[in-house]
Amino acid sequence: MAGDFWEMLNQAQRETVRAAAQVRRFRPGTALMCEGDQDRSVLVLVSGWAKVTTAWPGGHEVVLNVCGPGDIVGETSAMDGAPRSGAVVAVDVVTALALSVERFARIIRAHPDISTIVSRVITGRLRAADARRRQFAELSTPGRIAELLAELAERYGVSTSEGVVVDLRISQQDIAAMTAASRETAARTLRTLREAGVISTARRRLTIHRPDALRTFNA
Repeated sequence: MAGDFWEMLNQAQRETVRAAAQVRRFRPGTALMCEGDQDRSVLVLVSGWAKVTTAWPGGHEVVLNVCGPGDIVGETSAMDGAPRSGAVVAVDVVTALALSVERFARIIRAHPDISTIVSRVITGRLRAADARRRQFAELSTPGRIAELLAELAERYGVSTSEGVVVDLRISQQDIAAMTAASRETAARTLRTLREAGVISTARRRLTIHRPDALRTFNA
């Protein structure tokens, strides 16, 4: 599995995490973690996709991020003891390595190298959040959508003869929610990118034929 956290671990570190974890499976639509929850378990996704959401006043759901194979979730609450700041919901069938907060804490104490990697993941997310705030100021809404697709390709894409393929089941509404766009704008932007030959879409699959074009798209 790929993902920032898992890719940073060497083989011995991965075996340490596996030995301390239990395998859990979640059906689509199931909450892996709930916003405001005090349960501070930590999950490392093995397969499948999930979205990180938060509820705005009025019950409106905002999608903050997506996470996939190799990503770690719940580590911040496990480290600082605060309630969860968002919910994590399975988009499709998710398999994860589950660590209790006690076992996670023991790993962090006994393996400073793994603790350093967790800190790097958290720092990376903070920087990504800062970058996204700048995008909201500098890019048009279609530009933000194109930038999101470029980020997904960079994090989770697999290079093929057709282009960079991302097997990810997120809806146009999810894309809209992650970029502060309307669903209509998201649909129109994806259609424009398809017609330009930049991307093609199929069920649960996004293929990016011209990745560089996404970075310069700001229609």
